[in-house]
Amino acid sequence: MSTGGFDWTIPQLLIWGTMSGAASMLVYRLVSPQKAIRRAKDAAANARAVLGGYDGEADGLLPLAGRALGQAFRHMGLVIGPTLLAAIPVVLTILFFHDLPARDYIPWGPGWMRGWMTPFLLATTAAALALKRILRVT
Repeated sequence: MSTGGFDWTIPQLLIWGTMSGAASMLVYRLVSPQKAIRRAKDAAANARAVLGGYDGEADGLLPLAGRALGQAFRHMGLVIGPTLLAAIPVVLTILFFHDLPARDYIPWGPGWMRGWMTPFLLATTAAALALKRILRVT
């Protein structure tokens, strides 16, 4: 069966990118403590609001800045492990496609974005963000 000269590489990259992004977000959703992350995110936002609204003496600023920084690090500590685990599907797929020939897969744009990674990463990001919104992942 003739494909009429159509290069199926881009659709395959888009499909694999979509699957990788979806898998990544599902892994993150399953392994991340969503309730604790929501609480930490709210606490960090509250600490920043208190810091931003502070209108007192300079010596009172340091404890507020420390609290805001502590809350931000707490939030980061809750998400870093799940984020690294969630990256595994994307990294494995990138390794799979790494041996694709170096050529222009996209006929426009600067040279650095014409390779296979651009359509792959666009599909990966779009799928992950769509699933994040649908599943209400924090």
